[in-house]
Amino acid sequence: WFLAWRCSRKLAGFIRAGRPIHVVAHSNGATVVLDALRRLDYPRIERLHLLSPSCSEDGEVSGLARVNCELISIYRAGNDWVLKFADSDIGNILGFDDLGAGGPRNMAHAISDFIVVDEDDYSHSSWFEGERFEALMHRITKT
Repeated sequence: WFLAWRCSRKLAGFIRAGRPIHVVAHSNGATVVLDALRRLDYPRIERLHLLSPSCSEDGEVSGLARVNCELISIYRAGNDWVLKFADSDIGNILGFDDLGAGGPRNMAHAISDFIVVDEDDYSHSSWFEGERFEALMHRITKT
């Protein structure tokens, strides 16, 4: 809860300044960001990019269905053993889930655009390796 509180304070400052907000979160950072947005009553943001997110795939549970956003991109890694663990009984007890493995569901409050990016040969943190990171930054800044 502390990280979500800190994140919500930062986001609130950007909102007050009238800046466009683009959020990129990896793994459990997706849960932190979605909780921060909930704390701010889901303010308008431009883009949300979730890399191998370990939050609930249920949009009502995670809050993803309530995000007020022009574009949400979910990046899934085909060889993501971390999210396989997150979907186990122990992973669920620890509070993890597997949006990045299965994809979203229960998105009754649809947003204007939703993209799922699959990279079959990536692992959980491959997004940050050399040319893969460059390709990711290119994709994020072009959308």
